[in-house]
Amino acid sequence: KPLLVLALLDFLLAMYLVVFHLPRELIAPGLVLAACSGVHLLLAQWNRLKAYPKELVIAIIYACGIWLAPVIMSRQPVDPTGILLFVQFGGTAFLNLWLFSIMEAEHDAREAMPAAAQFRSDHRSVFLFALAAIGTVSMGTGALALSLLRNAVQFRWPLTFLLVSAVQILAFFVREPLRARERYRLLCDGAFLLYALPLFFLP
Repeated sequence: KPLLVLALLDFLLAMYLVVFHLPRELIAPGLVLAACSGVHLLLAQWNRLKAYPKELVIAIIYACGIWLAPVIMSRQPVDPTGILLFVQFGGTAFLNLWLFSIMEAEHDAREAMPAAAQFRSDHRSVFLFALAAIGTVSMGTGALALSLLRNAVQFRWPLTFLLVSAVQILAFFVREPLRARERYRLLCDGAFLLYALPLFFLP
């Protein structure tokens, strides 16, 4: 019941913001993103679709949801650094979700939730995490290099993005101690608060 009440309050607040405060330019893209979220929830609950890539879809929707408003409202063409950071941000979200999928595979199997790690061996799960980590760090490093070449002041953003990715990768290597103490969610989800760090250095 408390969760239902909170969900209802959240829905009412969202409707208020949409009706009275949301810029018109964001309504259509926001509705498309909301529809994608709804389709994702339906597919994730369809138990016969065991191989559904839940983690990848959530990472894409999450990244689009965070970046949609700033990109549209800036009314400026997205530069290569921004594109690299967007991909890097989505990759970091995927690392976070994939790590949780690995660590909670047994729980998800009991709850009949289609977590991708249930259907892959431990070696393949580790390989996919390593592949995603390499790609994510490469994107962040490329964005950092472009920032230093074009505008040294903006290097804080890609550096912060790399820091968050580093936390996810570190958590993967110490996942067993974190699992034993049930602190992995606190560390990995809390790492996303680091994205606010550059705001403290704005002029």
